[in-house]
Amino acid sequence: MKPVLIVCRAESYHKAPEWLSTSASEYDVLISQYGVDADEKHHACNGGKWIGICDLFNSNPELLEKYDYFWFPDDDIQTDPSDVVDFFKTVQAHGFQLSQPSLTPQSVYAYRLTISNPRFNFRLTNFVELMMPLVHKDLLHK
Repeated sequence: MKPVLIVCRAESYHKAPEWLSTSASEYDVLISQYGVDADEKHHACNGGKWIGICDLFNSNPELLEKYDYFWFPDDDIQTDPSDVVDFFKTVQAHGFQLSQPSLTPQSVYAYRLTISNPRFNFRLTNFVELMMPLVHKDLLHK
């Protein structure tokens, strides 16, 4: 069993970020579609990111038992699979319940705290940006 499910809300399956199509043994990917041209084979729900995610779990409650972590990146996040795997390994090694990867200095950001700092492998804070939170299943059960 893969410990992480990446759930990305995208207009359609074909408009999801390219990096999600790269297979990795450390995670599974599910595209939750919100567009009018949504593919019937994949989850589809009109509305915002969190409405769609709630609908996904209400329609598929078994997902909460199948995976330990759920990552919810926005569809405009640019990354690569190796950075994603490194992030997941850090989260699992330290047992974080809620986390997010840092942004590159060139990223558009709302909070400076979310920008990477090369002096740290990770930082403990009381803030996670909703653009790409990773949540442990125990928090989702609450």
